[in-house]
Amino acid sequence: MSEFVWLDYSEKERRKMLEVVDLFKEHDTRDELGIGSVRDSFADQLFPGTSTIMTRAKYFLLVPWTYQRLEKQKISSAQFAARARRAETDLIEIIAGSEDNEGNIGKYAKTALKRLPSSVYWQGLHVWGIRNFLGAQAQYYRSLDQYYLRYDTRRPFSGTRR
Repeated sequence: MSEFVWLDYSEKERRKMLEVVDLFKEHDTRDELGIGSVRDSFADQLFPGTSTIMTRAKYFLLVPWTYQRLEKQKISSAQFAARARRAETDLIEIIAGSEDNEGNIGKYAKTALKRLPSSVYWQGLHVWGIRNFLGAQAQYYRSLDQYYLRYDTRRPFSGTRR
């Protein structure tokens, strides 16, 4: 049995490692000429913040809207991950019933989905300037209670934070 172990220093490194791990699941993945890194470099330059596992641009809006809604409800750090997961899996059925249901993440797995849209699009949301929080998702969840304490409830929610 083989194991991968790495320290998660940044969301970008985490995303790259998850993509490498995903490659091991595909039995025909080959880069015999060694040009995969060149391809990836061009992809980062031409299509920043995107990757091949992204299925639809609509998730660049659906994920932040979901997180903003949960923040407005002041969901605690301890409960946020579970509530966000439930909100994202609820989207599966909503999108399935829409006219544009192609590329629906979780179309077959439903609530057993292992990789949520937020984890797939997290880095892209930062690259595109939609997400201003600089850390990984787990860090974001842990920071929410402190964020709520600092936030004045009398002001309208602006949707941005650092």
